[in-house]
Order: sequence, then structure tokens, then C-alpha cells
Amino acid sequence: MGEEDIFDLDFRDIPKDDVYSALVYITVRQELNYQNVTFYLFDIEAKIFSVTAIDGDHGLNYEINYEKLWEDDEEANYISIDNNGTIKVNNIDRDKNDISVYKFEIMAYEVPDAPIWNNNLTISFYITDIDNKPPLVRWIVDASKQNVSFDDVTEKVTSLSFLENYAGNLNLTIFIKDLDTGENAQFTVELEDLEESTQKYTDAFMIVPTAGYRSGEFQISVRNAVYLDYEVPEWIHIQFNVLTKGLLDENKQDRMLVNITLIDYNDEVPKFNETEYEKSINETAKKGDTIIQIMATDRDAEDKVLNHTLIGSTYTSRVLGIEPDTGIIYVNADNAFDYDTVNPIFVQVRATDAVGHYATVPLTINLLDVNNKAPIIYPGDPISVEENQNSTVKLNATITASDMDTTALLSAEINWDKSYAMKNSRKLDMTDPAISQQVKFLDVHWYRLDENDDTNKDIGIDLVVNANNPDETTPDFELFDSLYICLVVTDWNTDPEFIIDKQNTSERENRTVQENAPQGTSAGSIIAIDLDVDDIVTYDCTALDPNFDWLVVNTNTGAFYVKAGNLINADTPKTFYFNYSCTASDNDFTHTSDPLIVRETYFYLILYMGQHIAIRSFKDYRRKFIFSKLISTT
Repeated sequence: MGEEDIFDLDFRDIPKDDVYSALVYITVRQELNYQNVTFYLFDIEAKIFSVTAIDGDHGLNYEINYEKLWEDDEEANYISIDNNGTIKVNNIDRDKNDISVYKFEIMAYEVPDAPIWNNNLTISFYITDIDNKPPLVRWIVDASKQNVSFDDVTEKVTSLSFLENYAGNLNLTIFIKDLDTGENAQFTVELEDLEESTQKYTDAFMIVPTAGYRSGEFQISVRNAVYLDYEVPEWIHIQFNVLTKGLLDENKQDRMLVNITLIDYNDEVPKFNETEYEKSINETAKKGDTIIQIMATDRDAEDKVLNHTLIGSTYTSRVLGIEPDTGIIYVNADNAFDYDTVNPIFVQVRATDAVGHYATVPLTINLLDVNNKAPIIYPGDPISVEENQNSTVKLNATITASDMDTTALLSAEINWDKSYAMKNSRKLDMTDPAISQQVKFLDVHWYRLDENDDTNKDIGIDLVVNANNPDETTPDFELFDSLYICLVVTDWNTDPEFIIDKQNTSERENRTVQENAPQGTSAGSIIAIDLDVDDIVTYDCTALDPNFDWLVVNTNTGAFYVKAGNLINADTPKTFYFNYSCTASDNDFTHTSDPLIVRETYFYLILYMGQHIAIRSFKDYRRKFIFSKLISTT
């Protein structure tokens, strides 16, 4: 277009439809490059812009004023325009109403002809976002399905609880929003441990998704339910933050504190300290004796006391019992065990909690052989012998004896006092020396049946003519025709007796005695055990220092008591301990142990009996078993 171009215009007068023609001169003040510029961009930092309108009447150039329309609009304060067409831009909060394009309209009008001659213009501002807002936790939907909103002032906290070992999503939905737009609206979400936390609670949880744009819903899930154990005190109450960060500016953050309380429920299984148990006891254990304590534990609070039972054969159910609460296993019958019949004994111990969880563990009871069975003699067939035998002649006899006890030491002899001879079915007078001298013509020689066995459990017995008749006139058929001899098989018992100290590590009695305690006050006890059947142990204790002769021992029970006539005085002189010498003896004081020094200590005015050591002694207690053996003379 040139500087002055002429346009031929036609216009019509409605409704007469008269047509008029005119030549219009247009003067171009500035030529614009409309091909390359689609629309005009103002400097983003500019606060003031200008617009210009010209009078449409050629050559008049009336004064033109400007005004902004929509004065009552909420966004009217964003811009203002004066009469000269100068537009002033005020602060625009793009984030408040999520404005990307701001449009407004202005009007230009001729001053003399206002408002008849005017023209309107719509102006659009494209708002560029500034990264000035953090991603915020705006509201949540909690376990009760209630919406809880958060403002920018109140601390953001939520609390919830669930059963321990829970695996799944938490009943919590988190809504996060970033008011920025474009790349500034990108953000990340993570779980953050508190600085004061001693545990890494976030190891048990995760949040999904971990990133968002502008707004999104987020869910916390359990990642590792093993951590969620109520029986671990540090994990009963859990705290961590939900942390949001701007992707481009991580300093723009928001936090919400999550409080979690675990609820206990019975989920634990009872456990034993060992995978199997083994115990050795004497086969002579008596009814009521404690064998072993096997007690399980359960981490659940309601299962502090478990129910213990035994699982086994009918035999074990008869001879064994268990205390349900303590797990103490005891002998439940007299003569319950026999080393030579059932050994070892196998049984299962079961512990069951309140809801039926259970665990079992095997127990092996090894029986220790005790020399408590009588030997058995096998006399064989009746023996015949010719009269007038030479000495050293061995009679044709098959006599044996055996003992089931592994520690048996057998020997044999003839008891002539209980032996007798007969003639024509008449018992002879054994007190007559002439008769008894003739009758006692035999000796006993015994030997091991198995020379490779170093025990005397099984022996053979030979009857050998002795040298009591140098003239070799014995036996004499004219004097007696049959002889009944009493063979005595003796088991030389070597079972030791020993002291058991009740004051052991796991079950320590508080053996104390008060200074000036009255006569008869208990001061503890010692126990000696002799494995020989039917033995009675007798105790004897003497103060090593006569000045400390304050106690007396019950000879039958081993219990100590304050004796009469000599009050305990720990002050003069200062006494920190004193000693007693104790021995234990078996029947008729046949065997007595070496002295045991029993040390007694005290803490100010209180005397304590110290720990005992073992006393060992051996006895040759003889059990005699009488068998008749008929020997006839011919």
C-alpha cells in the first residue's frame, strides 16, 4: 500500500436502497509486516503499554479518549487505562484463579461525539508462570472416609492404627496440588523419617506414585510387613512425614506428619530355647521327682502363660507328667523306669497358646543303670556224686548266675549254716561236728562266662571237692544220701553316694539366719544320695571352730537349725564366714564319705550357707539270694 491510495466505496441507504459513491483517501502512517508477525508480544517485564486510535473522519482528528470495560469484574484491578491510551498493568496472581490467558476490552471514543462514535478492542495477555508455589498437601480421605482439609497455617497431621503384620494399602488417600503450571508444576513425593527417630520407619512403607503434575492422589502401602511387629516395642508407635518437593526447585516443600499405632493380636507361635532336649536320670527315680523343665515362650502379651503337654506312647503318658504352666516334667508313677526294659524314653513336649498356635520339641530321657536288681541263679539238673571223692574233683554241674544290671559284680559261696544233709529222708543234726565235718566237703569256684567282658554280670559256678577229708572218705553214703546246699550269689554294689547342693545356679535358696535367731530357726540343708536301694543316709556336721558352733544338723534329713544355748553373734569378733565339716554315711555306718567343708558366709548380721561340693564314697553292700541245690550221693 502506498502512502496515499484511493478506494472507491459504495454505500447503500437502507431502506430506500439508494446507492451512493465516494472516493476515500487513506494516508498510511506506518507500514506493518503482517506476513511475518501474527500478533504482538510485549516485554514480559513491561508494566505500561500504549494503544492509539485515530479519527475515522479524514482531516478532523478529534480528540479520542479511552476507557476499560467490565469495571465491575473481579479481575478489573489487574489493569487500568487513562485517556491517553496508556495501559498500566498491576500485579496479576496467575495462580489464584489459574489464569493462563487474561483478556480485557477497552473502548476508544471521540470526545465531542461520545458515546456515539466509538470502537472497542479486545486485548489478550498470555501469562507466563513463575515457579513461586510449593506442592501442597491440600486434603486427605482418612480411614473413616471423611475429607480432612488443610490450610497453610495449621500443622498437617493424620493418625491411624491397624493390626500388626498388616500387608496392603493404608486407609489413607492424600491429595496434593501445585498451583504453578507448566514445568513449574512438576513435583515429587516421598516418605521421610523424622530427625529424632531411632528407627527407619520408612523401610516398612512406600508411597505411590512418587511424582505428580499440578495435582494428584497418593496412597501409602506396606512394603515390608515384617517390621510391623507389636512385640518390638520401638515399632508400636510409628511416625514419618509425607514430603513433597518441587522438581525444579527442591526447596519448595510441604510436609504432613503420619502417626501410626500398631494393634496387637495373637499372631506369634510359641518357641522353645532349644531344638531338642536330652536328660539323663537314674532308673530308680521316684514318683514326684523332677526330671527337667522345658518351658516355651510366646511374644504375644496375652500368652505369657502357655499350656504345656506331653505327646507320647501310653507308657510315657503313665510314667511322666508335666506342669502345664511351668513345663516342669516329673516322674508320675512308682517304679516308673527300668533300664533293662525301655531305654531311652522318647516324648514330645507341646506348648499351646490361647488361640491354638503350638510348637513341639523332642525330649530324650536316658536312663542310668542302677544296681537295683537281684541276681538270678540257674541251678541246672540235680547232681549225683560217688562217695569217697578225691580233693580237687569238680562235680558234674551246670550252675550259672546273672544280673541284668550293667554295674553288677557277682560272686558265689556256700552258706553251710543253711545247708543240711539227709539220710533215708531224715534230716541230720548239722550241729554234730562229726556230721557237719563230713557234709562240708565242697568249695565253690566261680568264673566269668565271657572273659572278654570286664564285668561280673554273668558267672559260672563250679562245685569242687575240698581237702577237709584227707583220708578221702567223704562223702560217705552210709552217713547221708542227699545234701541240700545253700548257694549265696553276692552282688558287690559300688554305687557312690554324693551330696547335691540345693543352692545351685538356677534354683538358689536363700539360706540365711538372723543374728540372735531363736532356737530351731532353719538355716538351709544339704542332701546326700546313695543309689543303692533301701540305703538310709545319716548326716553328721561339726563346726570347725568351736566358737562358731551355732548350728545343728538333722541326722536324717541334712537340715540345719539354730541350736540352743549359744546365740549367733556376728559382731564380736566380726565374722564374715565360718565352716562346718560334714560327712554322710550309709546303713550301719558301713561306709562314710570323706569330710566335706561347708562354708557359710553372711552380709551384715545375716549368715549365708555357701555352695557344697560332691562327696563320693563306695560301699560293698551285699544282697544275698538263697537257692537250694540238691546234691545226692551214691
